[in-house]
Amino acid sequence: MFFISDTLFGTVSINLAFEVTGNTEKMYLKNNLVLEGSRNIDHGQILKSADTVLQDFSVPSAIRLRNTFNLVKPFLSLRLFCSSVTDYSDTPSSLKVTPLLYPGIFGTDVQAARGSFQELDSRRFSTNNSVSLHKTVRGWTFSLWGNANWQQERMTARLSPLEENPESTTVQDSLQNHLSWNKLDLLLSPGVTFRSSGRFQWDAGLHCSLNFRDITLKDFMENAVLQQINRLYLDPRLNVNATLSNNLKISANAMTSHITGGLYETYTGYIMTNYRTIQNRSGIINESRYSSCSVTLNYGNAILSLFGALDASYWVNHSNVLYGTEYSGSLSQLTTYAFDNISRGVRTNASFGKRLDAIATTVTLKGGYNYSLRDILRQGTLMNTTYRTYNAGLEILSRIGESVVAEYSGTWYNSRSRIENSSQQLDPIQMVTQKATAKFIITKKWSCNLSAEHSYNSSIASGDRNMFFLDIQTRYKTKRFDYTLEARNLLNTKNFNTASYSDVTAYIYSYTLRPFSFLLKVRFSIR
Repeated sequence: MFFISDTLFGTVSINLAFEVTGNTEKMYLKNNLVLEGSRNIDHGQILKSADTVLQDFSVPSAIRLRNTFNLVKPFLSLRLFCSSVTDYSDTPSSLKVTPLLYPGIFGTDVQAARGSFQELDSRRFSTNNSVSLHKTVRGWTFSLWGNANWQQERMTARLSPLEENPESTTVQDSLQNHLSWNKLDLLLSPGVTFRSSGRFQWDAGLHCSLNFRDITLKDFMENAVLQQINRLYLDPRLNVNATLSNNLKISANAMTSHITGGLYETYTGYIMTNYRTIQNRSGIINESRYSSCSVTLNYGNAILSLFGALDASYWVNHSNVLYGTEYSGSLSQLTTYAFDNISRGVRTNASFGKRLDAIATTVTLKGGYNYSLRDILRQGTLMNTTYRTYNAGLEILSRIGESVVAEYSGTWYNSRSRIENSSQQLDPIQMVTQKATAKFIITKKWSCNLSAEHSYNSSIASGDRNMFFLDIQTRYKTKRFDYTLEARNLLNTKNFNTASYSDVTAYIYSYTLRPFSFLLKVRFSIR
């Protein structure tokens, strides 16, 4: 078990924005330019038994410049839409971890190393531009979209053992990255939509995107092309909506899209994301085809004060790479493998509500089910896994007289992760969360809030499975000032414990909470 103590964390940021807007009968134009700068530091220590791991992460100066342009101009029966988003960012960072946690990747001669040190710099430029034309003829709407998107990214990373004389350290190729990424997307997307104006109202739309994609991955130090792909994709999308009655509506959609990974999924040299995780990739560009279909049913009756919704969806994803994880205690090493695989899943959700006017109360019941099937790679073993979640909830919103608003929400959650054809199975995790709030409006200027929470997690082995929290807030407003006094953690709860699944890995966390305290906030207006 690890105990993490953040001894220092800070962020300094600046944001400058300039906006121009023009709106006339003949044209609408808007341009927004934003400059952002930030500096982050994070010094922390991780305690494991008698050992202490120190982590020092910093972003000395991050810069981002972003410009957004939008134009709408009508031409008789046509309407022209133009948009452009241009973005540039530069994010250098450094990470120092002591002691040395991954000696195997540095070779054999690292006896004198006190830890590991990583420098990483990422520069990214992208521009996304689109133009579209729309023409309506009676119930038919014809559209044509054109998109040109370009992304240029450059990443340098260097991971080395932390020694007394770092200048004399020779870094292996497996610990360095000097990569450039160039991606160009050209899209042409015609579409047609029909809307019925009769008694039975419905509409249907079909859009087919023809996408040419060119990607080049290079090692700019060696001026060598590591991988290049040229693809032509067809991504169709179908939408159907219908009004079955005054109270009942239904909608359905189906789509397919082709997705490719980015630069940070293709590097081959090792990179530390934090003290616990180190990663390297195979250099293969991740290509996947994602398809989904869904149906949604909505009901609303204003006379009976009834409302409800039901939706169901199915998805399937084909990918050419598989991510594997090797664990060594609490440390993990992630690697990418060229392996064709398929994952799929279904999801259903339902809600039903009733407004009780006699007691000024709204009651809502909710429930859901989620199922997914996928291949994962752990400790060099390929496993076929299933993941199921069930949830049910109750929400109550009530107004008592003119001065009290009460609200309650409770959710039961069950999570099950299973390895197919294996005798080793994981126990299900059950969670219950409840929250009740009451707002007392004493006068127009003075109000008080009372909040109580309860949390339960069945997988907590050490510590309390049931946790209770209580807060009180009072607020007073004047013409120019707003005073808020908060009393937090009135029950002086020491820890918050939680557990969850990620694939077949169970994570249990215990957070130390701030003891009972007061917080006074004052807001004012200078107008």
